[in-house]
Amino acid sequence: ANMSHEIRTPLNAILGFVTILKKRTTEEKSLNYLNIIDTSGQSLLTIINDILDFSKIQSGKFSIVKHPVDPVSEFSAAVMLFASKAYEKHIVYSIYIDPKMPSSINIDSTRIKQVLSNLLSNAIKFTPEDGEIKVKIIVQKSELVIHIQDNGIGISKENQSKIFSAFEQADGSTTRKYGGTGLGLSISSKLALLMGGKLSLVSEENRGSTFTLKVPIEVLNPTPIELIDPNKFSEYKFALLHSCKSCEVQTKLMKRYLQDFGAQDIVEINEYSDSGEYDILIFVPDDTYNEEIVLSDRPSIALLRTDSIKLSNFAHIKPLYAPFVPKAIVETINNLSIETLKKRVEKPQDTIDADDKDEKLYKGNILVAEDNKTNQLLIGLLLDDYGINFTIANNGLQAVEMFKSAKYDLVLMDENMPELNGISAMQQIKAYEKENSLLLTPIVALTASVLTSDKERFLNAGMDGFVGKPIDAKELEAIFDFYLAKNSPL
Repeated sequence: ANMSHEIRTPLNAILGFVTILKKRTTEEKSLNYLNIIDTSGQSLLTIINDILDFSKIQSGKFSIVKHPVDPVSEFSAAVMLFASKAYEKHIVYSIYIDPKMPSSINIDSTRIKQVLSNLLSNAIKFTPEDGEIKVKIIVQKSELVIHIQDNGIGISKENQSKIFSAFEQADGSTTRKYGGTGLGLSISSKLALLMGGKLSLVSEENRGSTFTLKVPIEVLNPTPIELIDPNKFSEYKFALLHSCKSCEVQTKLMKRYLQDFGAQDIVEINEYSDSGEYDILIFVPDDTYNEEIVLSDRPSIALLRTDSIKLSNFAHIKPLYAPFVPKAIVETINNLSIETLKKRVEKPQDTIDADDKDEKLYKGNILVAEDNKTNQLLIGLLLDDYGINFTIANNGLQAVEMFKSAKYDLVLMDENMPELNGISAMQQIKAYEKENSLLLTPIVALTASVLTSDKERFLNAGMDGFVGKPIDAKELEAIFDFYLAKNSPL
């Protein structure tokens, strides 16, 4: 334990200065080297912390300190920390945290979250790309119960007895392929025992594993925190759209949460129809019905795994980013402002607000390079509002070909596209103009990469401007003011 402390002190200094250098370094190769140092250093720190915890447990100097916590908010924050790692591997990361849990329980939340973090790290590590991890956290008969299920490599029956032993993994190939010391599960198992609980495993080789942590708790306040008024909530009729098979995991999970919050009327539909009798639509954007939903003005919640689809410009659609936790769901529904939206939809079509009369209009023909269908729809609606003619290219290669066959006043260029990325497409367009002695057409980056270093990278590569996503109308207007002629409204 003393040695672990001595090693950790200089390692913390190394990691601290690496963090500072990463902020000050813009050169790509040097930044890659710093990221490698940072990742390796963090791995070393994890090993040292594991050895320190293990040695404390072995020496009997590890104490359990209980304190009152709100389990819903406490564990919501803990599971959210692993979302980005799961989504890097395109893993479906489904979280169910029972919102009806007691509002206050007495536990050592630090140690429970340590076990939870270890189990989630392992689940992500051993689950393949496009796999699935399900987390369920409930209170059952004065016990906190945490289930973590994955469809990863699994563990054979003969090896299951070994994995809770110190410095043991399922077999030697696991260590070589995935790394690790084999201490994590041993520490987690011993922590569970110290808290009077148990960590158990059900697993099948090549089919996945389910770890279950059960810890006895003292309930201090059995009344759940009322996140939303169930009486008001029960007035709404919800529709869950199962437009694709992969969507059902998310929509089924949402149904369970809606029932927990007191929703009385929930219908499940396989096809979208604007004439359906419901107040709120819940859907996963998949290009099949996106345009109809956007144009309908019906209050809707879009279930999203990443922020690559931008829906913030649609007043009647609110994005809810996975993993879904109780508070985020409630905030999204509250932000939908259903009553206001109903009035807006019912407003006579011939009513024109004073602000609409002052709307800016522009002359011009714009080429938009954007591969995401929902973002194409959003940009198209914005450009229609400005009275601008536009053409959509689905990727960088298509954008180059379209540019060669028509005259454009401005190009809005996404960066991350199939076939050819934005910078490469921009370079080919500029080379074509130079070869044919054409006047240069302004090309503006339109991208979700909005860090200062990203902006500098695009401008240094030759872009003539930069607009971030989600799109700020004022930022877009500034580009139009600079590059396009104005058109007076009739």
